[in-house]
Amino acid sequence: MQPEKPTQLANRALARGLEVVRVLDQQGGLRLADLMRSSNLPKTTLRRLLAVLIEHGFVRRSLGDGRYRSNISWSQLPSTSAGLNTVVFLDAACDVLRELTDEVQWPSDILVRDGTRMRVVESTRALSPLFVTPGRLEVGVDMLRSAAGPAYLAHCKTAERNTVLSAYDLTVDERRKLDDRLAVIRRRGYALRDPDYWGDSVANDRLRAIAKAVCSKETVLGVVNLVWPVGMITETAFADRYAGMLGDAVKLIEQRYEKMVQGDEEVSQSSKHHPRG
Repeated sequence: MQPEKPTQLANRALARGLEVVRVLDQQGGLRLADLMRSSNLPKTTLRRLLAVLIEHGFVRRSLGDGRYRSNISWSQLPSTSAGLNTVVFLDAACDVLRELTDEVQWPSDILVRDGTRMRVVESTRALSPLFVTPGRLEVGVDMLRSAAGPAYLAHCKTAERNTVLSAYDLTVDERRKLDDRLAVIRRRGYALRDPDYWGDSVANDRLRAIAKAVCSKETVLGVVNLVWPVGMITETAFADRYAGMLGDAVKLIEQRYEKMVQGDEEVSQSSKHHPRG
């Protein structure tokens, strides 16, 4: 039996890598053992492929649950700009929020808009030394009663806000009250949960949250929060103590994001002016 040529080895590695991305895209977050069963690849090979895929941004390993997730949509490869922005947002945010959790002890979630709801895409709850309800990644979060949803709505463009809210059949009075709430959020810089909202990931997470929008120019990239158990400290006291730290983290994420995007643009422009071949 003749040994495989380098080209054949490269093609086989490429095919295996693409299969890993496809499985992760179709099945969502998977642990290594689950991914081994779904891909039929040995652990050593899979670890090597995952390291390469993570290095090049096609796959990520979540802080919140340690599962591997695809950064691209297999069914929407021709149009990946939104997905790639989310990847850059996560790259910019994760280290900053890890450091924030080390400093304040309380954990953070990262959320992005998914249609008319917010979606949790990352969390440092597993890294916090303090006990909070674990929650789940990829879960949808109420747009109107959470802290994250109003934080997003308060800073997105008017047209985008109106499009989202058109799905909610609000009365004139309800819309007026919401607009007043969003104005307060813009003025003070952060949003709080509605008093009667107790999360979506479990029946009652018994958490309170403070959330701030992360923006790039006129676009809201997503929202980051800090969460803590109800009864431990009042919302006012928590905001007095930690809102400034959360705000500093948001500014750092925005700066890191802009540098990453600028770097991607410079590489893209360079490749146009200096084509290969």
